[in-house]
Amino acid sequence: MSKRIAVFVDGSNLFYLQLEMGWRINMHRLLEYIERSFKDENGKIISAIYYTPITHEQGQENFLGVLTQIGFSIYRKEIKTIKTDSDKTIKKSNVDVEIAIDMVLQAPNYDIAVLISGDGDFCYALQTIKTMGKRFVVMATRNNVAKELLELSGHNFWNFEKYISEVKQIQNINPI
Repeated sequence: MSKRIAVFVDGSNLFYLQLEMGWRINMHRLLEYIERSFKDENGKIISAIYYTPITHEQGQENFLGVLTQIGFSIYRKEIKTIKTDSDKTIKKSNVDVEIAIDMVLQAPNYDIAVLISGDGDFCYALQTIKTMGKRFVVMATRNNVAKELLELSGHNFWNFEKYISEVKQIQNINPI
């Protein structure tokens, strides 16, 4: 029996992870790598969702267009502008709740969830899908993963730095 894989990408987290690593991830190669990693179980990606704030920047629009072409669904959220008591302006767009809810609601449709984020806010959602009989993998770097998420994922933590040859963007001209 083949295993159905769902990929959930925290776009903001991935953006900062790439800045920290100093190299870009080729998203097409990433999806291929994930499927290859589960080839012994006939793993097949049935869903890949990229969650991101809306920036209206041309570079982001081009990148999201390419992601759509390679099979990603895109979830976009408006950026909120918040004024603080000291009259400072903060821009915020957090998609963690949406990712967590989708991971749980979509659980009947997949066998394995791949979360690309190092945010500890996902621990409860991952624990929930585990009690539903689902497996999960967390992809991030050691420097960009919350301690509690690392502990929860255990051997199911995949460090991007270990898989650089598999997922690194060969030329840094194209954003994927």
